[in-house]
Amino acid sequence: MATQQDLEDFVTQVTPPDDFDDFWSGTLEQLSQIALKPVITADPLRSNADVHVFNVTYLSLGGLEISAWYSLPAQGNGPFPAVINFPGYKSEPPVRRDWGKKGVAVLSVAVRGKLKSSAEFNPGYPGLLTSGLESKEAYGYRGVIADCVRGVVFLRSRPEIDPERLYACGSSQGGGLTLITSALRPEIKAGFPVIHSYAVSPRPWPCSGRIPTMNWPATLGPTRSRKSGCWTPCAISTP
Repeated sequence: MATQQDLEDFVTQVTPPDDFDDFWSGTLEQLSQIALKPVITADPLRSNADVHVFNVTYLSLGGLEISAWYSLPAQGNGPFPAVINFPGYKSEPPVRRDWGKKGVAVLSVAVRGKLKSSAEFNPGYPGLLTSGLESKEAYGYRGVIADCVRGVVFLRSRPEIDPERLYACGSSQGGGLTLITSALRPEIKAGFPVIHSYAVSPRPWPCSGRIPTMNWPATLGPTRSRKSGCWTPCAISTP
């Protein structure tokens, strides 16, 4: 595994396109022109004595309605610290009552293509990764990343949330979205990506054989580790 010194010494060989910063600043500006229009609906069946659970919807890039589970501590006085949780490539976002019981609010985002956010965009799997790849403006993951950014906007709009204590987490795809969203929204104080995709690492995570990454190797240009024999996707950038 990578050491602290490995992380400090590591320099990626991936070079961003010349329009990289302009593309993402333009995307954020476009998002800022879209009204959030949040709707918060209580879900008594998923709530308990420790945690109030709500289904949240808000508007994201292209006017798509995005859904999320919102878990709030039932005990204690806010404003509460909050974690925004991003889903894996195929997994659905969980209801995080466990963290709510510990006094932490959680927004678990169902990015476009997930079950509760698939009415207008549903490329399926493994089609999500390549949907709209011919154009950086139409690329599906531009929208997915926008959905994550809008989740941060939602949390910052809530009076029960402490805006100085916002954090992000996720594994696999969710880990990559944690890194990307934290870079785009510096209001996130810390992120915890677990076995992340869409980013380079000093060393690949330990594994045996080849990781079943569906169509990732063909589209992300992976490198193959001589030590472990596994595929690791390279950093994502605008197509």
